[in-house]
Amino acid sequence: MKISARELVQVTGGILSGDPSLTVTGIITDSRSSGAGNGVLFIALRGPNHDGHVFIDSLYSRGVRLFLVDTLPSGSSAMTGAGFVKVSDTLVALQKLALWHRNDFNGRVIAVTGSAGKTVVKEWLAFVMSTAASVIRSPRSYNSQVGVPLSLMNIGDQHEVAIIEAGISKPGEMQGLAEMIRPDTVIITNIGDAHGENFRGREAIAAEKLILARGAGMIVCSADNAIILKEAAAQNLPAALYTWSLSGAPASLTAEICRSETSGQCLRCTTADGTFEALIPFADRASAENALSVISCCLAEGM
Repeated sequence: MKISARELVQVTGGILSGDPSLTVTGIITDSRSSGAGNGVLFIALRGPNHDGHVFIDSLYSRGVRLFLVDTLPSGSSAMTGAGFVKVSDTLVALQKLALWHRNDFNGRVIAVTGSAGKTVVKEWLAFVMSTAASVIRSPRSYNSQVGVPLSLMNIGDQHEVAIIEAGISKPGEMQGLAEMIRPDTVIITNIGDAHGENFRGREAIAAEKLILARGAGMIVCSADNAIILKEAAAQNLPAALYTWSLSGAPASLTAEICRSETSGQCLRCTTADGTFEALIPFADRASAENALSVISCCLAEGM
């Protein structure tokens, strides 16, 4: 990423105070970041228990010169060589910046969502797909309203595939994530009761998750979870379905646990093209389901 102070104003709709010639090649939102220094944009986010604005002085002393803020610090006029882009909401501005950066990426974007298993599937999928392509993935569990834009900002010109994890905890959150990620393929790991206290049942959770797939070309999901299939049909999504089943339901890929190994289990997988076996180093059913999400996505992507 490379963006000038002037471009940052255009992207975020902010107002610039200070040096208009500044250019940055990276961003941070954590004042403790070891990457703080010249050429870095600090985005001062506010949260229930923190305010990034209080760290501006210390970051300036460490070499940071461009700041995205909602309030100018009292001593900004004395900070020689610094620039401040003032916006009404720094989180919204971060998300606009992430969308601007995402729109410059011409590779494949795969989004992973679901009630459980998102991070595992994202990590396994990145590991497998990196054998054939240059892959960038969301770090750790960066799947929130802050984590998703930070993940998108990591995409570089050298990458061919971006795997982005998306998580929600209440209705209305997925729309903003979907607009930023703009995935080509969406994996839905499962629909469970996570954050169920904020939704009117699993159908509402599935409907919210599927917002992510409204512009996608492919949805990878389990045929054993009828709620996902029902909600996808109800929304009349244009995306094709690549489904998997571990319980004998009709699917693009059907699987059975054919034997247990000392270090895991073997899955016998059958598609229209034939049968193959996959050995995974975990013996529980949840790991088998996660593995089938990864295998199905790879097949759907032509691997």
